[in-house]
Amino acid sequence: MLADPVQCALYGVTILTEMAFEETKDLLAACQRMQVNAPLLFLNLATPPSDCPLCSALRRREGAIEQKFRKAFPTVVQVLVYRRGEPRGLTHLGELGQALYATPAPKDVPHV
Repeated sequence: MLADPVQCALYGVTILTEMAFEETKDLLAACQRMQVNAPLLFLNLATPPSDCPLCSALRRREGAIEQKFRKAFPTVVQVLVYRRGEPRGLTHLGELGQALYATPAPKDVPHV
């Protein structure tokens, strides 16, 4: 069942650090070896663009890692999820779900 892309898919969640990049490479390589469909990757807890010097420096560092993800996994849809407060309640969870699982237009890079 795991190898049937109609019945199963792994949606990975990672963060924008070197260690997480290496761990994600290992995970996706294992999925490929086992023929497990892994079509989507959430790049979680990204620092949003900001005028704050510290935040801007963090975003630049994360941006470099983001580019490594995009280069390493060009066929995997990658959704950038910005750091923000936790979604609380059904309404906020529903909004997050709508944003995360919306079908992007071709060539669009999803951001949440």
